[in-house]
Amino acid sequence: MRLRRICSALGLVFLAQCLTWGQHAETLQAPKLIAPSEHASIPQNVESTLCSKSSVGGFGYSIEFAWSPVAGATRYELFVQHNPSSAPALDRVTQQLSYEHQQCGAFVIDANLTQWEWRVRPLPESGEPGPWSETRHFDFAPCRLLDGTPCSAPAEPTSTAAKNGTRAQPDSDGVYRIGGDVSAPAIAEKVEPDYTEEARSACSSGSVLLSLVIDARGIPRDIRVIRPLGLGLDEKAVEAVSKWRFRPGLKSGQPVAVQARVEVNFRILCKKI
Repeated sequence: MRLRRICSALGLVFLAQCLTWGQHAETLQAPKLIAPSEHASIPQNVESTLCSKSSVGGFGYSIEFAWSPVAGATRYELFVQHNPSSAPALDRVTQQLSYEHQQCGAFVIDANLTQWEWRVRPLPESGEPGPWSETRHFDFAPCRLLDGTPCSAPAEPTSTAAKNGTRAQPDSDGVYRIGGDVSAPAIAEKVEPDYTEEARSACSSGSVLLSLVIDARGIPRDIRVIRPLGLGLDEKAVEAVSKWRFRPGLKSGQPVAVQARVEVNFRILCKKI
């Protein structure tokens, strides 16, 4: 009743819109965090589909953040922070109920392994954001290469091409394969894929594996599906990855086009009836 009196004071023209804003503010709840759990330890130097091993950072690391749906929310804001810094380490808005943060060939140094935290808040179609969730904390496991060397120290080259001093050669289209003196690209900007109505109705989750070329500017092209999921999600995966941007692979310090693979994850939480 108090909200209606306030809105009425603004005039009939604004009454409906005011009540709608107020409804969002009053009904949006804080999401419940699912993963990673409190004080989870994030492994580093983990082999993934896209990442090739780096002599400095190994395979890199990946964190998947997940939370519960909130009625009335159309998007969610994920905020990750490393204390005591007040600046966000990651601040992303997504329509999905999860977000995968992958860093190829990157690592967190031993001095910054602890005091990481994250939280999520719901965003309505219009009006003010909903409340933040609880804050959860996580740590990183120390990054070590296979020989036990810290990731901050270069390791000896292990590939046959590197040992023999040979140079990788491009194919007829000027595209290189990762390995030897050709480093893997790294994701710089990532767009989350949309769900199809068919996939939502079927409560379908899974992953689509894509093959693509990442050119010397870090732009993906020649994207094709090599492990489909169906229900229209293959097309959504291609559409999303076409908007990604990468730090290009390097050969002798110069950016080059490389052949790579990307796994796009779809995850939806469904209520059991």
